[in-house]
Amino acid sequence: MTEQNLVLLGDSILDNAPYTRPEPDTTAHLGRLLSPDWSIRRLAWDGATMPDIPAQLARVEGRPAAAVLSIGGNDVLQHIEILGRDSAGASGVLGDLLAIAEEFDQRYELVARCTLADGCR
Repeated sequence: MTEQNLVLLGDSILDNAPYTRPEPDTTAHLGRLLSPDWSIRRLAWDGATMPDIPAQLARVEGRPAAAVLSIGGNDVLQHIEILGRDSAGASGVLGDLLAIAEEFDQRYELVARCTLADGCR
């Protein structure tokens, strides 16, 4: 049978060895669960944000049989200061959260489409 390739793209949700030690990381778990016909290539890195996905995709060799994309947590963390605001009032904070969510949605959709389409070239 032909070897199948699985590519892991994104952030520390997939590049999580420092957080799971001494237990196995995601890549090791997948290696045990998948048949020996599968190879796994982790291109994700801890701290990655959506703008990092094109660089990860550029490292994909050929067309993998499957890809897992987990990204966005670090993008959201860039807005953590909003939780400490008290002078803007509830409506101001909710308006800011809505703007952040809309931008996140647009950026995530672009990244997901790039992943499906062989990269963001």
